[in-house]
Amino acid sequence: RREEGQDPPAWIRQLDRFCAMPLPLLLGTSCAIEVISPDDLFLFAKTASALLAAGLNNVQEAICTAGFTLAASLALLLPFLAVLIGREQVLPLLERAKQLLFLRGDLLVGGLSLVLAGYMGWQGIEGLQLR
Repeated sequence: RREEGQDPPAWIRQLDRFCAMPLPLLLGTSCAIEVISPDDLFLFAKTASALLAAGLNNVQEAICTAGFTLAASLALLLPFLAVLIGREQVLPLLERAKQLLFLRGDLLVGGLSLVLAGYMGWQGIEGLQLR
């Protein structure tokens, strides 16, 4: 367990460095990381296969893709909009969340890993049953 006076880990310091970047550079960096990330590429391929398996025509496929893209983009922009609208109220909440991640990050990563492993196992079993 981490003590209160202990220095934060390197990932927290890196997060602070990223947050100090200008917003356009930060958005560009996050977009580049999003595109080249292997897990995101896997999700892109899974989404494309789900669209193809649905047997939609071109118009329906375009509408579904646009709707999903809009919903996902709005969800990603919510934190930015919250900071722009109410910076004084939101920044203390974000700082507390960062401290919570610092103190309980190992538990959070372990829990998310177990959930992801369960989901991937379920998808694997479901894929085997299709054959």
